[in-house]
Amino acid sequence: MTSSQLPHVFITGASSGLGAAVARELSRAGYALSIAARSTSRLERLAQQLNQSAQKVFPVTMDVSSWESVESGVGQAFEKRGPFSGVVHCAGIYGPFGSISTVTAEDWASAIQINLVGTFNLAKAITGRFQDQESTFIALSGGGATKPMPYITSYAASKAGLVRLIESIALESEFANISCIALAPGLLKTQMLDQILDQDPEMVGTEFHELLQVFKSKGEDATERAVQFIAKFIGQPELRLSGRLVSVLWDPWEDWLQGDYKALDQSDNFTLRRMVHED
Repeated sequence: MTSSQLPHVFITGASSGLGAAVARELSRAGYALSIAARSTSRLERLAQQLNQSAQKVFPVTMDVSSWESVESGVGQAFEKRGPFSGVVHCAGIYGPFGSISTVTAEDWASAIQINLVGTFNLAKAITGRFQDQESTFIALSGGGATKPMPYITSYAASKAGLVRLIESIALESEFANISCIALAPGLLKTQMLDQILDQDPEMVGTEFHELLQVFKSKGEDATERAVQFIAKFIGQPELRLSGRLVSVLWDPWEDWLQGDYKALDQSDNFTLRRMVHED
């Protein structure tokens, strides 16, 4: 079987962190991969490592904040490896740290452009380029989607917007047979974690800074669980999850793999909805 005949997965943010971990796992599983990131040198190093195996990996230098760059990168991958059986969107940044009165409008908007507009750019570019109804689109939401994050407001706003974008496109006709999932991966030992810890606690929120210090000191890391989820649902897409926000650490996704969907059917569970008090 040639690489063009293998299930083809496109991964953004693949040069480091969770994106690179997903690429390694899916490469071991035998997928044909296209990996994308802004850093050409890091991307090529990873591609060289993965290309030591039987399957070839196609690197694409791409900036998700630019529509022209995304359309070009996705188009190259499509022409090289064929339709996508899965897309995993890991590219994102925290953006500026500090109170709303101290961050610049330009820095704040730049994070929105990468995290939210970048997700739109990717979703638009992959439309019509999926293999069939067995395909999956997974985008990382992060912890900012469901709770306030003072002093990291552009990250929180963009990730909440990302989830609603995924919910919305899941209902559009172009994505009717594609499982679109927003994924909260949990705390990960990545450069983004160190980026927070290197800040003055007052610049990122003292409680949040202390929480991450404890997390790092305990050696906890949700990367493996997040990779497991992605590998399972890329290989076994389920439309009942489409339009849902799934937490790798807190939601019963192993039960869903066994066919237990009681918590999903005919409910707003695992979505962004306003809670209404009932007497």
